[in-house]
Amino acid sequence: MRKIFDPKSLTVFLRAVLLVAIAVLLYKFVDNSDSFYQWLNGKLGEIVYALKPFVFGIALAYIFCPIVDVVEKKWLGNIQLIPTTNDQKAHRFDRLVSLFLVYVVMIASVVIVVIYLGPSMVSGIVDAAVKAPEVYRSFESALMGFSEQGQNSQLIERVLDAFSSAVNQISTQILSLANVAIGSAFSIVSEIIVVLFALIVSAYFIYYKTYWVEYSYRVIDALFGQKVKVRYMLILRSMNHKFIRFIIGKGVASIILGVMCFLILTLMNCPYVVLITVLFAVLNMIPYIGAFLGELVGALLACTVSLPFGGAVFIVLLLLQQFDAFYLSPKLVGDALDMSPVWIIFSVFFFGALFGPLGMFFGSPLMAVVLELVENGLRRKESKRRREEAGHGADHKPEHRQEGKE
Repeated sequence: MRKIFDPKSLTVFLRAVLLVAIAVLLYKFVDNSDSFYQWLNGKLGEIVYALKPFVFGIALAYIFCPIVDVVEKKWLGNIQLIPTTNDQKAHRFDRLVSLFLVYVVMIASVVIVVIYLGPSMVSGIVDAAVKAPEVYRSFESALMGFSEQGQNSQLIERVLDAFSSAVNQISTQILSLANVAIGSAFSIVSEIIVVLFALIVSAYFIYYKTYWVEYSYRVIDALFGQKVKVRYMLILRSMNHKFIRFIIGKGVASIILGVMCFLILTLMNCPYVVLITVLFAVLNMIPYIGAFLGELVGALLACTVSLPFGGAVFIVLLLLQQFDAFYLSPKLVGDALDMSPVWIIFSVFFFGALFGPLGMFFGSPLMAVVLELVENGLRRKESKRRREEAGHGADHKPEHRQEGKE
Protein backbone atom coordinates (compact mmCIF):
# COMPACT_ATOMS: atom_id res chain seq x y z
CA MET A 1 0.00 0.00 0.00
CA ARG A 2 1.35 3.40 -0.97
CA LYS A 3 1.90 5.88 1.82
CA ILE A 4 0.29 9.29 1.58
CA PHE A 5 3.24 11.09 3.13
CA ASP A 6 6.44 9.56 1.83
CA PRO A 7 9.43 10.80 3.89
CA LYS A 8 11.57 11.17 0.77
CA SER A 9 8.86 13.15 -1.05
CA LEU A 10 8.35 15.32 2.00
CA THR A 11 12.09 16.05 2.15
CA VAL A 12 12.14 16.99 -1.53
CA PHE A 13 9.08 19.20 -1.03
CA LEU A 14 10.62 21.01 1.95
CA ARG A 15 13.85 21.59 0.01
CA ALA A 16 11.87 23.03 -2.90
CA VAL A 17 9.95 25.35 -0.55
CA LEU A 18 13.21 26.47 1.07
CA LEU A 19 14.77 27.09 -2.33
CA VAL A 20 11.76 29.17 -3.43
CA ALA A 21 11.90 31.18 -0.18
CA ILE A 22 15.61 31.84 -0.67
CA ALA A 23 14.95 32.93 -4.28
CA VAL A 24 12.19 35.31 -3.14
CA LEU A 25 14.43 36.79 -0.42
CA LEU A 26 17.26 37.17 -2.92
CA TYR A 27 14.93 38.92 -5.36
CA LYS A 28 13.75 41.31 -2.63
CA PHE A 29 17.35 41.97 -1.64
CA VAL A 30 18.39 42.73 -5.22
CA ASP A 31 15.28 44.86 -5.76
CA ASN A 32 16.11 46.97 -2.68
CA SER A 33 19.87 46.77 -3.07
CA ASP A 34 20.32 50.53 -3.50
CA SER A 35 19.05 51.34 -0.04
CA PHE A 36 21.02 48.43 1.45
CA TYR A 37 24.22 49.57 -0.26
CA GLN A 38 23.67 53.11 0.98
CA TRP A 39 23.18 51.87 4.53
CA LEU A 40 26.22 49.57 4.29
CA ASN A 41 28.33 52.33 2.76
CA GLY A 42 27.35 54.70 5.55
CA LYS A 43 28.19 52.15 8.25
CA LEU A 44 31.50 51.28 6.61
CA GLY A 45 32.30 54.98 6.35
CA GLU A 46 31.65 55.41 10.06
CA ILE A 47 33.84 52.42 10.90
CA VAL A 48 36.65 53.64 8.66
CA TYR A 49 36.47 57.13 10.15
CA ALA A 50 36.57 55.68 13.67
CA LEU A 51 39.59 53.52 12.80
CA LYS A 52 41.39 56.28 10.90
CA PRO A 53 43.54 57.48 13.85
CA PHE A 54 44.66 53.90 14.54
CA VAL A 55 45.43 53.14 10.89
CA PHE A 56 47.36 56.39 10.43
CA GLY A 57 49.05 55.85 13.79
CA ILE A 58 50.27 52.38 12.81
CA ALA A 59 51.49 53.73 9.45
CA LEU A 60 53.38 56.60 11.13
CA ALA A 61 54.86 54.19 13.67
CA TYR A 62 56.03 51.90 10.87
CA ILE A 63 57.69 54.82 9.04
CA PHE A 64 59.32 56.58 12.01
CA CYS A 65 60.27 53.55 14.10
CA PRO A 66 63.56 52.95 12.19
CA ILE A 67 64.50 56.62 12.67
CA VAL A 68 63.83 56.37 16.40
CA ASP A 69 65.94 53.19 16.53
CA VAL A 70 68.84 54.96 14.81
CA VAL A 71 68.67 57.94 17.17
CA GLU A 72 68.49 55.64 20.19
CA LYS A 73 71.35 53.31 19.18
CA LYS A 74 73.72 55.61 17.28
CA TRP A 75 73.30 58.94 19.08
CA LEU A 76 72.11 58.09 22.59
CA GLY A 77 73.61 54.63 22.92
CA ASN A 78 76.96 55.85 24.31
CA ILE A 79 75.47 58.62 26.45
CA GLN A 80 74.25 57.94 29.99
CA LEU A 81 71.28 60.25 30.34
CA ILE A 82 70.25 59.14 33.84
CA PRO A 83 72.54 57.86 36.62
CA THR A 84 71.22 54.32 37.10
CA THR A 85 72.53 50.77 37.02
CA ASN A 86 69.23 49.33 35.79
CA ASP A 87 69.74 48.67 32.07
CA GLN A 88 66.03 48.24 31.39
CA LYS A 89 65.18 51.58 32.98
CA ALA A 90 67.99 53.31 31.07
CA HIS A 91 66.79 51.73 27.81
CA ARG A 92 63.24 52.96 28.38
CA PHE A 93 64.45 56.46 29.13
CA ASP A 94 66.67 56.51 26.02
CA ARG A 95 63.71 55.27 23.97
CA LEU A 96 61.50 58.01 25.34
CA VAL A 97 64.10 60.75 24.68
CA SER A 98 64.77 59.55 21.11
CA LEU A 99 61.03 59.35 20.43
CA PHE A 100 60.57 62.88 21.76
CA LEU A 101 63.43 64.27 19.63
CA VAL A 102 62.20 62.65 16.41
CA TYR A 103 58.63 63.83 16.88
CA VAL A 104 59.67 67.36 17.81
CA VAL A 105 61.76 67.61 14.64
CA MET A 106 58.97 66.13 12.54
CA ILE A 107 56.23 68.40 13.92
CA ALA A 108 58.48 71.47 13.68
CA SER A 109 59.28 70.64 10.04
CA VAL A 110 55.60 70.25 9.18
CA VAL A 111 54.71 73.52 10.92
CA ILE A 112 57.48 75.39 9.11
CA VAL A 113 56.39 73.98 5.76
CA VAL A 114 52.74 74.87 6.38
CA ILE A 115 53.50 78.38 7.61
CA TYR A 116 56.08 79.39 5.02
CA LEU A 117 55.19 77.28 1.98
CA GLY A 118 51.42 76.86 2.39
CA PRO A 119 50.35 80.46 1.58
CA SER A 120 52.65 80.70 -1.45
CA MET A 121 51.37 77.35 -2.76
CA VAL A 122 47.71 78.34 -2.34
CA SER A 123 48.26 81.72 -3.99
CA GLY A 124 50.18 80.01 -6.80
CA ILE A 125 47.34 77.56 -7.44
CA VAL A 126 44.70 80.32 -7.50
CA ASP A 127 46.85 82.56 -9.70
CA ALA A 128 47.55 79.71 -12.12
CA ALA A 129 43.81 78.98 -12.34
CA VAL A 130 43.10 82.63 -13.12
CA LYS A 131 45.81 82.73 -15.82
CA ALA A 132 44.72 79.46 -17.43
CA PRO A 133 42.58 81.17 -20.14
CA GLU A 134 45.53 83.42 -21.00
CA VAL A 135 47.75 80.35 -21.43
CA TYR A 136 45.12 78.89 -23.69
CA ARG A 137 45.06 81.99 -25.88
CA SER A 138 48.84 81.94 -26.27
CA PHE A 139 48.70 78.24 -27.11
CA GLU A 140 45.94 78.90 -29.61
CA SER A 141 47.88 81.67 -31.37
CA ALA A 142 51.02 79.54 -31.52
CA LEU A 143 49.14 76.55 -32.90
CA MET A 144 47.21 78.58 -35.45
CA GLY A 145 50.51 79.98 -36.68
CA PHE A 146 51.55 76.48 -37.76
CA SER A 147 48.17 75.55 -39.21
CA GLU A 148 47.36 75.32 -42.88
CA GLN A 149 44.17 75.55 -44.87
CA GLY A 150 41.90 72.54 -45.37
CA GLN A 151 41.53 69.54 -43.13
CA ASN A 152 44.46 70.45 -40.89
CA SER A 153 42.76 73.66 -39.82
CA GLN A 154 39.56 71.77 -38.96
CA LEU A 155 41.52 69.27 -36.88
CA ILE A 156 43.35 72.06 -35.08
CA GLU A 157 40.05 73.82 -34.35
CA ARG A 158 38.72 70.62 -32.76
CA VAL A 159 41.85 70.24 -30.66
CA LEU A 160 41.59 73.87 -29.55
CA ASP A 161 37.93 73.48 -28.62
CA ALA A 162 38.69 70.40 -26.52
CA PHE A 163 41.67 72.12 -24.89
CA SER A 164 39.59 75.23 -24.18
CA SER A 165 36.83 73.26 -22.47
CA ALA A 166 39.40 71.34 -20.42
CA VAL A 167 41.14 74.53 -19.32
CA ASN A 168 37.87 76.15 -18.32
CA GLN A 169 36.78 73.11 -16.33
CA ILE A 170 40.13 72.80 -14.55
CA SER A 171 40.26 76.49 -13.64
CA THR A 172 36.66 76.42 -12.40
CA GLN A 173 37.32 73.32 -10.30
CA ILE A 174 40.49 74.78 -8.79
CA LEU A 175 38.76 78.01 -7.81
CA SER A 176 35.81 76.13 -6.32
CA LEU A 177 38.15 73.83 -4.39
CA ALA A 178 40.03 76.86 -3.06
CA ASN A 179 36.79 78.44 -1.87
CA VAL A 180 35.67 75.17 -0.26
CA ALA A 181 39.04 74.72 1.45
CA ILE A 182 38.87 78.22 2.87
CA GLY A 183 35.29 77.82 4.06
CA SER A 184 35.50 74.33 5.54
CA ALA A 185 37.20 75.24 8.80
CA PHE A 186 35.28 72.64 10.78
CA SER A 187 36.50 69.73 8.66
CA ILE A 188 40.06 71.03 8.86
CA VAL A 189 39.86 71.15 12.67
CA SER A 190 38.44 67.61 12.77
CA GLU A 191 41.25 66.32 10.56
CA ILE A 192 43.81 68.04 12.81
CA ILE A 193 42.27 66.21 15.78
CA VAL A 194 42.55 62.91 13.88
CA VAL A 195 46.21 63.64 13.14
CA LEU A 196 46.90 64.41 16.81
CA PHE A 197 45.31 61.13 17.89
CA ALA A 198 47.31 59.33 15.19
CA LEU A 199 50.53 60.84 16.56
CA ILE A 200 49.66 59.63 20.07
CA VAL A 201 48.86 56.12 18.79
CA SER A 202 52.08 55.99 16.75
CA ALA A 203 54.16 57.14 19.73
CA TYR A 204 52.60 54.38 21.85
CA PHE A 205 53.37 51.68 19.26
CA ILE A 206 56.96 52.91 18.81
CA TYR A 207 57.63 53.04 22.54
CA TYR A 208 56.26 49.52 23.09
CA LYS A 209 57.63 48.08 19.84
CA THR A 210 59.33 45.09 21.46
CA TYR A 211 56.16 44.05 23.27
CA TRP A 212 53.97 44.17 20.15
CA VAL A 213 56.49 42.29 17.99
CA GLU A 214 56.90 39.52 20.57
CA TYR A 215 53.13 39.37 21.10
CA SER A 216 52.53 38.91 17.36
CA TYR A 217 55.13 36.12 17.31
CA ARG A 218 53.36 34.39 20.23
CA VAL A 219 49.98 34.62 18.49
CA ILE A 220 51.34 33.20 15.23
CA ASP A 221 53.15 30.41 17.10
CA ALA A 222 50.05 29.50 19.13
CA LEU A 223 47.68 29.47 16.16
CA PHE A 224 49.82 28.07 13.33
CA GLY A 225 52.93 26.53 14.86
CA GLN A 226 56.68 27.13 14.83
CA LYS A 227 57.11 26.59 11.09
CA VAL A 228 54.62 29.30 10.16
CA LYS A 229 56.14 31.58 12.80
CA VAL A 230 59.60 31.31 11.20
CA ARG A 231 58.08 31.97 7.78
CA TYR A 232 56.19 34.97 9.19
CA MET A 233 59.43 36.36 10.65
CA LEU A 234 61.17 36.05 7.28
CA ILE A 235 58.25 37.75 5.51
CA LEU A 236 58.22 40.58 8.06
CA ARG A 237 61.96 41.06 7.70
CA SER A 238 61.73 41.22 3.90
CA MET A 239 58.78 43.61 4.05
CA ASN A 240 60.63 45.88 6.47
CA HIS A 241 63.66 45.92 4.19
CA LYS A 242 61.68 46.82 1.09
CA PHE A 243 59.32 49.35 2.65
CA ILE A 244 61.87 51.17 4.79
CA ARG A 245 64.49 51.20 2.05
CA PHE A 246 61.96 52.53 -0.45
CA ILE A 247 60.37 55.16 1.81
CA ILE A 248 63.60 56.54 3.27
CA GLY A 249 65.60 56.25 0.05
CA LYS A 250 62.92 57.72 -2.18
CA GLY A 251 62.17 60.44 0.38
CA VAL A 252 65.82 61.53 0.56
CA ALA A 253 66.05 61.44 -3.24
CA SER A 254 62.92 63.59 -3.54
CA ILE A 255 64.33 66.13 -1.05
CA ILE A 256 67.59 66.36 -3.01
CA LEU A 257 65.69 66.76 -6.28
CA GLY A 258 63.45 69.39 -4.67
CA VAL A 259 66.44 71.46 -3.54
CA MET A 260 68.07 71.21 -6.98
CA CYS A 261 64.79 72.08 -8.71
CA PHE A 262 64.25 75.11 -6.44
CA LEU A 263 67.76 76.47 -7.07
CA ILE A 264 67.65 75.99 -10.86
CA LEU A 265 64.15 77.43 -11.30
CA THR A 266 65.04 80.38 -9.06
CA LEU A 267 68.02 81.13 -11.29
CA MET A 268 65.67 80.93 -14.31
CA ASN A 269 63.26 83.44 -12.66
CA CYS A 270 60.45 80.92 -13.02
CA PRO A 271 57.06 81.78 -11.48
CA TYR A 272 55.45 79.45 -8.93
CA VAL A 273 58.87 78.09 -7.91
CA VAL A 274 57.62 76.78 -4.57
CA LEU A 275 54.53 75.15 -6.08
CA ILE A 276 56.45 73.47 -8.91
CA THR A 277 59.19 72.29 -6.55
CA VAL A 278 56.78 70.76 -4.03
CA LEU A 279 54.69 69.04 -6.71
CA PHE A 280 57.76 67.70 -8.50
CA ALA A 281 59.36 66.40 -5.29
CA VAL A 282 56.17 64.81 -3.93
CA LEU A 283 55.08 63.23 -7.21
CA ASN A 284 58.59 61.83 -7.65
CA MET A 285 57.73 59.39 -4.84
CA ILE A 286 55.43 57.62 -7.35
CA PRO A 287 57.65 55.52 -9.64
CA TYR A 288 57.60 56.28 -13.38
CA ILE A 289 54.16 57.94 -13.58
CA GLY A 290 54.65 60.48 -10.79
CA ALA A 291 57.82 61.96 -12.28
CA PHE A 292 56.12 62.49 -15.65
CA LEU A 293 53.12 64.13 -13.99
CA GLY A 294 55.43 66.46 -12.05
CA GLU A 295 57.22 67.46 -15.24
CA LEU A 296 53.97 68.05 -17.10
CA VAL A 297 52.38 70.14 -14.32
CA GLY A 298 55.57 72.17 -13.89
CA ALA A 299 55.76 72.88 -17.61
CA LEU A 300 52.09 73.94 -17.74
CA LEU A 301 52.58 76.32 -14.83
CA ALA A 302 55.68 77.78 -16.49
CA CYS A 303 53.69 78.33 -19.71
CA THR A 304 52.07 81.34 -17.98
CA VAL A 305 55.27 83.19 -18.94
CA SER A 306 55.56 81.84 -22.48
CA LEU A 307 55.37 78.56 -24.32
CA PRO A 308 59.15 78.35 -25.01
CA PHE A 309 59.83 79.01 -21.33
CA GLY A 310 57.44 76.17 -20.41
CA GLY A 311 59.34 73.88 -22.76
CA ALA A 312 62.64 74.88 -21.13
CA VAL A 313 61.24 74.11 -17.67
CA PHE A 314 60.02 70.73 -18.93
CA ILE A 315 63.52 69.91 -20.21
CA VAL A 316 65.08 70.94 -16.87
CA LEU A 317 62.65 68.74 -14.91
CA LEU A 318 63.20 65.87 -17.34
CA LEU A 319 66.99 66.08 -16.82
CA LEU A 320 66.50 66.11 -13.05
CA GLN A 321 64.26 63.05 -13.30
CA GLN A 322 66.87 61.23 -15.40
CA PHE A 323 69.52 62.11 -12.81
CA ASP A 324 67.29 60.55 -10.16
CA ALA A 325 66.51 57.46 -12.27
CA PHE A 326 70.11 56.64 -13.21
CA TYR A 327 72.06 57.83 -10.15
CA LEU A 328 70.11 58.86 -7.03
CA SER A 329 67.51 56.07 -6.82
CA PRO A 330 69.97 53.21 -7.53
CA LYS A 331 72.24 54.58 -4.78
CA LEU A 332 69.54 55.28 -2.18
CA VAL A 333 66.75 52.82 -2.96
CA GLY A 334 68.87 49.94 -4.24
CA ASP A 335 67.11 46.62 -4.79
CA ALA A 336 63.96 47.53 -2.85
CA LEU A 337 61.99 47.47 -6.12
CA ASP A 338 63.70 44.58 -7.87
CA MET A 339 60.86 43.88 -10.32
CA SER A 340 59.77 44.63 -13.85
CA PRO A 341 58.59 48.16 -14.73
CA VAL A 342 55.32 46.60 -15.91
CA TRP A 343 54.61 45.38 -12.37
CA ILE A 344 55.53 48.80 -10.94
CA ILE A 345 53.12 50.62 -13.26
CA PHE A 346 50.42 48.01 -12.57
CA SER A 347 50.88 48.43 -8.80
CA VAL A 348 50.56 52.22 -9.08
CA PHE A 349 47.26 51.97 -10.96
CA PHE A 350 45.86 49.01 -9.00
CA PHE A 351 46.61 50.16 -5.45
CA GLY A 352 45.90 53.77 -6.43
CA ALA A 353 42.39 52.73 -7.49
CA LEU A 354 41.90 50.85 -4.21
CA PHE A 355 43.50 53.22 -1.67
CA GLY A 356 43.86 56.55 -3.47
CA PRO A 357 47.09 58.61 -3.24
CA LEU A 358 48.52 56.44 -0.45
CA GLY A 359 48.10 53.40 -2.66
CA MET A 360 49.97 55.12 -5.46
CA PHE A 361 52.84 56.02 -3.10
CA PHE A 362 53.20 52.67 -1.32
CA GLY A 363 51.79 50.27 -3.92
CA SER A 364 55.17 49.52 -5.50
CA PRO A 365 56.93 48.15 -2.38
CA LEU A 366 53.75 46.26 -1.46
CA MET A 367 53.71 44.64 -4.90
CA ALA A 368 57.42 43.80 -4.50
CA VAL A 369 56.60 41.95 -1.25
CA VAL A 370 53.70 40.09 -2.90
CA LEU A 371 55.86 39.04 -5.85
CA GLU A 372 58.60 37.87 -3.49
CA LEU A 373 56.08 35.74 -1.56
CA VAL A 374 54.82 34.24 -4.82
CA GLU A 375 58.39 33.54 -5.95
CA ASN A 376 59.26 31.88 -2.63
CA GLY A 377 56.11 29.74 -2.83
CA LEU A 378 56.98 28.64 -6.37
CA ARG A 379 60.52 27.75 -5.31
CA ARG A 380 59.23 25.65 -2.41
CA LYS A 381 56.81 23.82 -4.70
CA GLU A 382 59.52 23.19 -7.29
CA SER A 383 62.04 21.97 -4.71
CA LYS A 384 59.39 19.68 -3.15
CA ARG A 385 58.51 18.23 -6.54
CA ARG A 386 62.19 17.62 -7.36
CA ARG A 387 62.67 15.83 -4.02
CA GLU A 388 59.62 13.67 -4.68
CA GLU A 389 60.85 12.80 -8.17
CA ALA A 390 64.30 11.99 -6.79
CA GLY A 391 62.70 9.80 -4.12
CA HIS A 392 60.63 7.89 -6.70
CA GLY A 393 63.74 7.36 -8.80
CA ALA A 394 65.67 6.00 -5.83
CA ASP A 395 62.81 3.63 -5.00
CA HIS A 396 62.67 2.17 -8.53
CA LYS A 397 66.42 1.66 -9.04
CA PRO A 398 66.83 -1.45 -6.83
CA GLU A 399 63.85 -3.13 -8.54
CA HIS A 400 65.41 -2.65 -11.98
CA ARG A 401 68.71 -4.05 -10.73
CA GLN A 402 67.02 -7.15 -9.30
CA GLU A 403 65.15 -7.74 -12.57
CA GLY A 404 68.42 -7.48 -14.45
CA LYS A 405 70.09 -10.06 -12.18
CA GLU A 406 67.23 -12.47 -12.67
